[in-house]
Amino acid sequence: AVSSALAAKLWQSEFFTLIDHTQVQASFQREIPVGNTALALQAANAAGVQGIILGEVVAYKCDDHVTENQHLHMTTSSNETERDGKGKKAGKTTEIGIDRNVTFKREATVALTFRLIDVRTGQVRATKPVTHSFSDQSVNGDKNLPPAHEVLAQLLNECTTDIAIMLAPHQTAQAVELVSSHWFQKGGSLVNDGIKLAKNGQWDRAAAAWQAALKVDPQNHAAMYNLALAHEAKHEFAPAEEYITQAIAVRPNNRYSDALERVRQEKTNYLLAQQQRDSRNVNTAIQWTDSPSSPSPVTHAQLISPQTPMKK
Repeated sequence: AVSSALAAKLWQSEFFTLIDHTQVQASFQREIPVGNTALALQAANAAGVQGIILGEVVAYKCDDHVTENQHLHMTTSSNETERDGKGKKAGKTTEIGIDRNVTFKREATVALTFRLIDVRTGQVRATKPVTHSFSDQSVNGDKNLPPAHEVLAQLLNECTTDIAIMLAPHQTAQAVELVSSHWFQKGGSLVNDGIKLAKNGQWDRAAAAWQAALKVDPQNHAAMYNLALAHEAKHEFAPAEEYITQAIAVRPNNRYSDALERVRQEKTNYLLAQQQRDSRNVNTAIQWTDSPSSPSPVTHAQLISPQTPMKK
């Protein structure tokens, strides 16, 4: 289950060419015991594999718990009864009952660990434990809980998604805050108009407004910074870095300095991801030994860490 789930995620990245793990073992012409890292590296090297994943299923379980609570309750009510020609008499009635609550609780956990190892050097390029859990309950049948197999399937999907995101180049969304100008500042209204346009997704028109603001006031640092963000969003890192540098020269502050550092790091990561996508002739073998009842060692997979590419 783990092997097929992870393979599906890696196929979606359009970065890896996956091959069956049996091909690695066949090229080595001998059986590879589970957990034998040295032999797995030798087999991967013989098959032309650049990296392997070694890991284990730490937890794959779903437990149900039923608890029952009972307690007594007493209710007292007042009433009046007729007496023989003498009017009414006040009285009290006490009732005793039992409240019974049955709680059905379902808890599940899927935990995986893995190491990505460079076959040529034996260096561990990436390692991370991944865990996702589920917990919900129903009291006296007030709601239906998802079946255990569906819960485990969802948790496994979340775990393998985390691993695939770490291993394959991908894009992530990042929230940034645009900088506004005072209404009395030269070009201030144009800067603020551009922010409204950007919030509506009209980035080209927003950039035009900020360019117009700079024509009115070449020292408008807010317009410079916002233009930098517009270029950053389109992966145009050179003008983004240039505009932020100009903004820092006019108005030094932590926001602008942090943004400059972020753009430079994004540029490095983006170029690295592009290099890896340009060299997608990467064969990948995956084998995962599953055991829902007990942790099991994982064996072989050829993968490349996007943070630290392997040289060909």
